[in-house]
Amino acid sequence: MNHNQSYEPKPTPGNNQYDFITNPSKPPKKPFLLLGSGSMKSRLLLIGGIAVLLMVLFVVASTILTSGSKSAAGNLKSLVAQQQELIRVADMGAKAADSNTRSIAITAKLSVQTQQTALKSHLEKNKIVLTKEELASKKDSEVDDALKTATSNNRYDDVFNEVLNSQLTNYAEALQNAYNAAANPTSKDLLSDSFSSTTAILNVP
Repeated sequence: MNHNQSYEPKPTPGNNQYDFITNPSKPPKKPFLLLGSGSMKSRLLLIGGIAVLLMVLFVVASTILTSGSKSAAGNLKSLVAQQQELIRVADMGAKAADSNTRSIAITAKLSVQTQQTALKSHLEKNKIVLTKEELASKKDSEVDDALKTATSNNRYDDVFNEVLNSQLTNYAEALQNAYNAAANPTSKDLLSDSFSSTTAILNVP
């Protein structure tokens, strides 16, 4: 071994004085900006556009919900009016000569009255106002004329049964349609119970 030979230490990795030439450092990544890197005016315009879009979506959603609520309320008010007419017609069954006809009329009247009381209470709890005009909107004067003519022809019981059966059938269909359109759970329960009671009366021989 030559003791006079000078010793130069090997350069350690990453310590090369020419690294800046052979391995130039990578430029730092630019942070992601949600609003971009444009001018302040561009950012404000973007924020404004997003705000307008959200407002439009809110208005559309509110309109749909309000429309659905009004439609459901209209169905319920129409049912109350239909119940009112059914009660009026069923009350005419007291004039029937046949005891079975009178019995069915009384059953129908009491059942529909109970349904109407429950539905009116539901409307009041939901701040839905029913006017006197709306309550009387389903009154059918043709029923009175038909029964008056039937009395003259000695066919009161037959015509009354036909009228009551027709009105109960239409009422049951209206209950079913209102149930399908309703979203409120309480409304659905009331309509379902009313439908079951009404179909039970229709099935009486």
